[in-house]
Amino acid sequence: MKRRSAVVVGIAIVGLVAVWTIMQNASDQANRQSDVRMPTREAAADEAEPVAEEVDPAEIVAQALDVDTDQVRITRDPELRDDGRIVRVFAAVEYPEEQGRGFMVEYEVDTHLLRRIFWMGVQEWPGEPGTYVPVEEAREVAEQLKSRLFPSVPVEMTLLDIGAVGSGAAKSHSFRWGCKIAEGVFTSDQVRVTVNAATGKPRTYSQRVAAERPELEDIAVTREQAIEIATEHIVALWRRDWERDVRFEVAETRLELSSSRSPDGGPVWWISGYPVNVQTGNRRMGTIRPICAMTGELLL
Repeated sequence: MKRRSAVVVGIAIVGLVAVWTIMQNASDQANRQSDVRMPTREAAADEAEPVAEEVDPAEIVAQALDVDTDQVRITRDPELRDDGRIVRVFAAVEYPEEQGRGFMVEYEVDTHLLRRIFWMGVQEWPGEPGTYVPVEEAREVAEQLKSRLFPSVPVEMTLLDIGAVGSGAAKSHSFRWGCKIAEGVFTSDQVRVTVNAATGKPRTYSQRVAAERPELEDIAVTREQAIEIATEHIVALWRRDWERDVRFEVAETRLELSSSRSPDGGPVWWISGYPVNVQTGNRRMGTIRPICAMTGELLL
């Protein structure tokens, strides 16, 4: 029976890989609590030797899901993503007296730091049509996951927003934590969790731990300079490619002290707004420009 179950799980995972790519939704897995915590950047940096290049993906999956390694079976060869910085693993996990489940887990190559978990399997529906788990209950599930999986960091994480995505059996409560240190300034430490609104079980978990957290006084490019750089680029682009004179109407400025857009995970200004036709006053489609906050380079 176990052998048959394992085969079924393997087939289900192959069929659902495309679903992950298109929808990034998942089915469910009951939340488990433990004192196990994933490695931190600081812990990796403090090691006398670099983190070993070779690591058993089953160990990473087991640690992320709080199960024994012998319960984990890797179902396809691990993939390198994000320019070789991220490993993606598909795995089946056997639970005692429960149906086996499939998972997608991503982690960083250098630090083995967890980046994402995607619960895969059979869709579960509400006990009664139209009945859903209260958002407060779903939040408890999300907070338990965050408490277990997000490493200790020297910043205070706060709940930034609560929302809902999907409908019917696909409906989920969503929660996002982050660190906002000033108006429009974020460290980029972040946790996102979606919980199945029909069952109260996790669907997705993702996190990002800042590579660095510079002090504001160490940022070389000011907000005004970043706006000027973005404006000059957009005006020149419209004049060159469309022979139109525009002005740039700034809608929002955001500073990430450690951005994934930066090659070294450094600070980046994000300047968003609208090109406005000088002659007609018509506002064009919104656009955004990422600018290195240390050099002023456009990171396009």
